[in-house]
Amino acid sequence: MRKVKLSGLIFILFSASLGKHVCVFGQQSSFEFQKQSTEVKIQDLQTANNENYLNTVTTKDTDGKTYKLVIIGDLLPKFYVNGNLISRGELAQYSSVIEKMTPVLWQRQKQADEEKNALFEKNIKAIVDELIQKGLFKNAADIRSIRLTENVFTVNDINLSFEVFSYFKKKYIKSSDEEFYFNKQ
Repeated sequence: MRKVKLSGLIFILFSASLGKHVCVFGQQSSFEFQKQSTEVKIQDLQTANNENYLNTVTTKDTDGKTYKLVIIGDLLPKFYVNGNLISRGELAQYSSVIEKMTPVLWQRQKQADEEKNALFEKNIKAIVDELIQKGLFKNAADIRSIRLTENVFTVNDINLSFEVFSYFKKKYIKSSDEEFYFNKQ
């Protein structure tokens, strides 16, 4: 969690290393959680397990052996030697290689988070600036909270007009699960 102050506003930033940028402040009531669907498409589960730059690292030693480490979320890490998956019981003999490869993934994920957070902060500031430029608010101090999703645009817990919502949605929301949210303390 990071606090960032821009134009007199405080943003509380949370980030998941592989997830979308969503900034959440406060807690949802259990009633709100009960209304949410539990359904997940099989394709979504399969794509979540794909190897990529942020969860997979490959290297070769001086003898030409190829090592690959895959760490996806909370799943048990997978470790390969020359393309062969190593069983859990055999992992101990490769612990020194795994210990050298793991920080590479952590550094990649940290860098990706920093880039996403910087973009998120830039977009929040741009939204605030546009709200002021459009004459909807006099200054940043008048804006206590913002929530912009695919379905809603509220400022200070008030829904903005459909026209304003459509403009900001088109400009800032790039995927159905993207959300911009901040709440000034």
